[in-house]
Amino acid sequence: MNSNTPPEHIPNVAVIITCYNFGRCLGEAVNSVLMQAMQNFELIIVDDVFMDESYNNLLANYQKPKTKVFPAEHRCLAAARDLAIA
Repeated sequence: MNSNTPPEHIPNVAVIITCYNFGRCLGEAVNSVLMQAMQNFELIIVDDVFMDESYNNLLANYQKPKTKVFPAEHRCLAAARDLAIA
């Protein structure tokens, strides 16, 4: 968030999901987060290069509430998490 964001709009929690060739569970994971009672969160998905083109297309146009998708070059899980945290 930038310094102009009102404090009441800053999420209390950031949920980070890293995806590398395990896309079949992504929808279920995202829906689980979105259905939580506490709604002051942001959901960050790091697309760590799926080998399945259908999931690459899905994530390129992914639109869910409170959700941001960041493409990444596949390096390792730690690098994907670092990208999400940054």
